[in-house]
Amino acid sequence: HESIVKNNLPKINSAVNTAYLISMEEMIPIAVFDLDKIKGNIVMRFAKKGESYIPIGKKQAIDIKEGIRILQDSEKIIAMFGVRDSAQTQVDLNTKNILLASYGLKGIDKKEMNKALDMCEELLK
Repeated sequence: HESIVKNNLPKINSAVNTAYLISMEEMIPIAVFDLDKIKGNIVMRFAKKGESYIPIGKKQAIDIKEGIRILQDSEKIIAMFGVRDSAQTQVDLNTKNILLASYGLKGIDKKEMNKALDMCEELLK
């Protein structure tokens, strides 16, 4: 990503900054959500035709291509998983509780993902 190359990482809050650093160090994608903005259970599923969400950094909803893997709570899509999280659940300066999520790319096993998440958790204590 261009902001990483220029050493210009966004500074959002300590949780997001920590996740960025661990993610880069371990080469494991880590998402950070504001847990208080998530309603009910989270499910991973494939997007259906006509679904949309507002990604972080955008003001308007964008369409999600059918078949893309998404995360959804009981009310809304919270991420195009592995692509971009929703503005509706993004961490901000008022965030009190977070949810860390990671996903494995080809060649990344569950043990490595858990290690990266554990590192984030330890640094945020």
